[in-house]
Parts: sequence; structure tokens; C-alpha cells
Amino acid sequence: MQIGYGRAVFLVAAAMLLFTHSAYAQTMVGSVDQGRVLATKVCIACHLVEKGDSNASTYVATSFQDIANNPGHTELSLRVFLTTPHKDMPNLVLTVDETDSLIAYILSLR
Repeated sequence: MQIGYGRAVFLVAAAMLLFTHSAYAQTMVGSVDQGRVLATKVCIACHLVEKGDSNASTYVATSFQDIANNPGHTELSLRVFLTTPHKDMPNLVLTVDETDSLIAYILSLR
């Protein structure tokens, strides 16, 4: 049985996407519990950090729940954000483990 070039390219691309997604999903590390502890110590000054919290007028920054609910905020995008200085955010210097755990905690709020 012969398949057309276009269909072959589609099948290869779909297989690559499937395997990449599976491998990527398995690489996320970090402790949700340690991330929650870190958030309540370091991030709570500006963010609401608990599940179910939503933006309140007394908080300057977006709640962790709202961050988690945004489909554009992935493990990768959060990692880039947390490891890059930002004008309106304190320059946090987190270890790799702290970054992993904070990301795991935020994504656990979904």
C-alpha cells in the first residue's frame, strides 16, 4: 500500500508531536508541597497564592490561581519568567529546585 507524500509528512509530524509531548510531560519535576511553602514565604507579599484565591484589590500582582488557569502559562513559560528579571517583580534568585517546586505548585492549582 502506498501513501501520498503529504500524508506521510502528516503522519511523521503527528508522531513526533505525540512523542515530544509525552517526553515533555514526564520531565516536569518539583515538589508541590515545597512550592507551596516557598510561595507562602516569598510570593505572598504581592500574590494570592492559595487554590481558589482570585485577584483582590489589595494585591499588586496576579493571583497564582489566575496564572495557573491561563492555558498559555506552561512549565516552560513559567520557568523562563521566573529566571528572567522583570521591571515590576523583585529579582528573586531561586535555586533550580525552588524554581521546579514553585512551578509544580502553580500548575497544581489547575
